[in-house]
Amino acid sequence: MTDIAFLKTFYFTCYKIHVKALEDINLPYYKGFALRGAFGHALKKTVCIRKQTDCPDCLIRNQCPYSLIMGNPVQADHPHFKKYYTPQRPYIIVPPLEQIHSFPKGSLFSFDLVLIGNMRTYIPHFMYAFTQMGETGLGWKRGKFVLMRVETLPLSGESLCIYNQATGALRLPDTSIPFSDLSPDSELPGKITLRFLTPFRMKIKGNLTSDFSFSLFYKRLLERLMVLNHFFCDGDLVEIDEEDSSCAPDISIHKETLRWIDLERYSNKQQGKMKMGGVTGNITFQGPLASYIPVLRAGEYVHAGKGASFGFGKYSIDCKVSRGN
Repeated sequence: MTDIAFLKTFYFTCYKIHVKALEDINLPYYKGFALRGAFGHALKKTVCIRKQTDCPDCLIRNQCPYSLIMGNPVQADHPHFKKYYTPQRPYIIVPPLEQIHSFPKGSLFSFDLVLIGNMRTYIPHFMYAFTQMGETGLGWKRGKFVLMRVETLPLSGESLCIYNQATGALRLPDTSIPFSDLSPDSELPGKITLRFLTPFRMKIKGNLTSDFSFSLFYKRLLERLMVLNHFFCDGDLVEIDEEDSSCAPDISIHKETLRWIDLERYSNKQQGKMKMGGVTGNITFQGPLASYIPVLRAGEYVHAGKGASFGFGKYSIDCKVSRGN
């Protein structure tokens, strides 16, 4: 099993973004596509000074907030440049999970934002981009909204308001959550259930799959945390051996009710619709799980699998239903 001591430098910050619809807003089945797409456009519009130049060809890419947030932080002289040329994005936009897709004029709704490591210093850029999103409009009818309030969500305790539209004041307290705070409870059951709340996408040998073991899931999640930790928390780069059979040999699947759902989103890069499905549902693992809980708890916040910046791969850990035999 890989030693996770290298994650001692890992940290993240959680926010809740509250907005008010100024017009009727109609969003697609998976609201994360609309939010993530509109955010990318708004951020480029607000901070990019060479809009006709691709980030890799831009002379100021290493100082540009858009490039650092949406682009590629890996320098050409990095020893693992080819492997991590397309690194994990340092943010997650978590869409509203309710089944409501239409928000009439005057209604309130919210979504979550998670920033990894030093990206928390860019929260003003995110907020300004959200403001621009509201002025441009969201959804297929471009319904406008206004940013009302932003709260930061500590691991424990009440949320803290850092911005209120009424005053326009912004404060930036450090409410980041370090990996060390994700230690397991004193008592843990021999079974845990992961409930996938948004589609989870994972590839094995280049192919998407819904058939995976705890060992593979854990190693992929650990590698995601390692990459984020290295590029955005100044952590060490550690090799995660996917073929290592010594990882979680005693953890097995007790029960699973996963199902694949197909989704489509419009891609500007592809100039058309592209399929982007994944699995949802529950999977229960059993065995001596205590040592794996900190990494699994981190995954609850930073998500697992591909497409996390769209909010994909969000899951919750449920121990209550798994207690006993």
